Amino acid sequence: MWRSNCIFVLISSILWCDLIDRSFALSKHPVIIVTAFDGFRYDYFARGLTPTLEEIANNGTKAKFMMNQFPTITFPNFHSISTGMHTETHGVIGNKAFNEKQECIEYSYELFHYNEEIVPLWNLNEMSGDQRYSGTMMWPGSNFAYQNKHSTFYQAFNITTPWFKRVDTVISWITHPKTPANLVYLYFEQPDEAGHQFGPDSDQMNLQLVRINHIVDYFKAKLMDEGLWDKVNLLFLADHGMAKVQSQGVIDLDQILNPGSYKFCGSSPGLHVVPKSGLEDQAYGNLTAAANKAKTFQVFKPNEIPDRWFFKRNTRNIGFFVQSIDGYVFQDAKTLKGDHGYDNLDPRMHPMFFAYGPLIKKNHQVKPFNNIDLYPFIAYVLELQTLPAHIKPNGTLSTNLISMLKDYNDMSKYEYTVV
Repeated sequence: MWRSNCIFVLISSILWCDLIDRSFALSKHPVIIVTAFDGFRYDYFARGLTPTLEEIANNGTKAKFMMNQFPTITFPNFHSISTGMHTETHGVIGNKAFNEKQECIEYSYELFHYNEEIVPLWNLNEMSGDQRYSGTMMWPGSNFAYQNKHSTFYQAFNITTPWFKRVDTVISWITHPKTPANLVYLYFEQPDEAGHQFGPDSDQMNLQLVRINHIVDYFKAKLMDEGLWDKVNLLFLADHGMAKVQSQGVIDLDQILNPGSYKFCGSSPGLHVVPKSGLEDQAYGNLTAAANKAKTFQVFKPNEIPDRWFFKRNTRNIGFFVQSIDGYVFQDAKTLKGDHGYDNLDPRMHPMFFAYGPLIKKNHQVKPFNNIDLYPFIAYVLELQTLPAHIKPNGTLSTNLISMLKDYNDMSKYEYTVV
C-alpha cells in the first residue's frame, strides 16, 4: 500500500511538473496562428456544413469576405499575405511565371525570390528578437530561406501528412520548452482540390467542407486540452474562392495561333503568351481578333494591363497576357470542373476570414479588407520592428482591421500607414 501511494504521488508530481512546464513554455508575446484553407470561398458557410467554424466566427470577429490580390490564385495570394505586398511587387505573379531567360518556372526558390529584399512576416517576427520565434506548416513559399534564414520551425508541403498531425505539430511549436513560437502559419490544401476536380457545387466539395469542420473541431479540442484555447489568437482565412467552369468553356490557343509558333506560361485563366521572334504582330492580331469575336477572353500588352490589379509593373510580365472571363479556361485546364484566378472584383473569387482569441473582440464584424493589410496588422499586434521605407508592405494598418482588437495602443506612435 505504501509503495502504491508512493507511485501515485510520484506520478502526480510528474503530471504537476508537466503542467507547470506547459504554462511556462508559452511565449511571453501574443501568440498568433494563421490557419488557411486553400480555396475556401466566403459563402461556403451558407451550406450549413461547417458549424464549428461558424460558431468560432460568430463568437469572435468576422468579415463578410476578404479582398484578395490579382491573379486570384494560390501562390501569389499566400505570398501577398506573407509579405504584405501586391503581386507586382513581390513578383510571384502566378503559380508559374517566365523568368528573365523566358523559361517557365514553377514552385521554386527562384519563383519566390523576384525581390530578395522582401521580408516575410515570419522572418520579421524573429528579426525583432526578444525571444520571438516563428513556425510555418506547409505554407506556400515558406520552405525557402529569406535573408538567408528559415523560421525556427518549418515543414515543407507534403500531401501525405495527415491533417491532425499538422495540428499536433503546430501546438508542439507554440509549447516548445525552449523556443515557443509566437507566430505560426498553418496550411491545408482543401477545399481547393475538390473545387478544381469536381466543381464548387459538387457533393465532393461538400464532403471536404465537412472534413474541414472536423479538423477545426480537433484543433479546438487540442487547444482546450492544453489549456490554450483562450490564450492563442487564431486567424482563419483563405486565398481565393472558386467558380464553375462551363461545359464548353475551353479556349484552345492552338486554334488561334499556329502550334509551335508560341509558348505560354502560367495557369488558367491567365497565361503569358510569348510568340517566336518576328511573329509578335501576327500573334497579337490573331489573338485580339479571336477575343473580339468570342468575347470569352481578353488580350493585354504588358502596359495595357489594368492598374487596379497591381500586377503589371513587373519584369516577368512579358509577351501578351491573355485572361479568360469567368467560367472559361484555356487548354491547360481542359479537364477542370472549377477554377479561380479571375478578376478579384468577382464575388466568387472572394475568400473567407474570421478570428478568435484573447485579443479579439467577440460578436464583432469588420468591413471587407485587403489581404495585404494583415501584414501590418499582425506586426502591430506583435510589436515588431519596422522595415526600411523601400521594402515596407503595400498593405495599410486600417482602423477597420484593428477595430477587431479588444484594446490597442496609441496608433499615432506606429510607423505603418494608418487609414
